[in-house]
Amino acid sequence: LFSTTTYRVKLRVRNPVDMGAARSWRVETWQFFSAGGWVGGGLRANKPISMTRSLLGMPVSGTMVASIAPQNQLLGGQNRVRFEFTPSHDIGGQVHTRLKVVAPPGFLIVKRCIGFNREPPMVLPQCICAGSDSNSFDLIFTFSDAIKAGQRYIFELNLTNPSVNVPEDENMWKFDTVRPDGVQRDTARYPGFFLFPVEMASFTVVPVTREVGPNPVIVRFMSQTRIPFDDWLTIRAPESVEWYAEDLQFSSENKDTDATTIGTASPTVNPLRKNILLVQLTTVAE
Repeated sequence: LFSTTTYRVKLRVRNPVDMGAARSWRVETWQFFSAGGWVGGGLRANKPISMTRSLLGMPVSGTMVASIAPQNQLLGGQNRVRFEFTPSHDIGGQVHTRLKVVAPPGFLIVKRCIGFNREPPMVLPQCICAGSDSNSFDLIFTFSDAIKAGQRYIFELNLTNPSVNVPEDENMWKFDTVRPDGVQRDTARYPGFFLFPVEMASFTVVPVTREVGPNPVIVRFMSQTRIPFDDWLTIRAPESVEWYAEDLQFSSENKDTDATTIGTASPTVNPLRKNILLVQLTTVAE
């Protein structure tokens, strides 16, 4: 090691299971082998060369459950998003505590928080929404003890979608409850959503029966653009619904759907997310 030279190492650590403020770290350099180690069957003492003192570490935040539900997944479109979060710790007894939400790069939340809604059936204490003219916003709570552990909170906000899709490794929403002194209490990450260039002209799902268990449904759609053969259709059911992969009884013929027949290959159910069905076209869909 040479003096005045910067060295870096990258490691993975496991955070404590309990939240807490930032604690100090320490780095030491020691002589080894030339002035220590095993010599003649005996251990010679290692000698310290230098050390640091009181390197500020990172605070450990509590866990928080959070989710988003977009109404519009068009590239560059105006979107109305419903946010839900459930903290694991009270945010504190001070006023001006905050919920900070950071969207993936490319989203736009204007400073005046257009469309911010906390009225019933939304659930949220009195607060001020402060946008950034960028991809983040803050909810500033004007009363003490505003956010309580285990309580689910819901609100809505308008924003603008990016004009291009965000890379998968950056497509993440970040939620943090923050004390007035800037210390985070709880934190959460939620995967973002994919954006599409064109919206379907119409889309309906017709249940054949409403009985519990595996049941057939008819999915009808009309595209605004021509869909070439060999393209794929992805049909995403709600998270609580699973496609019955053992016996899909899939058909795209008019006699079964009362719609235009289209040619398709055998559909595939995503093995990790069973609410997603993939179908490849073998003919053009007009």
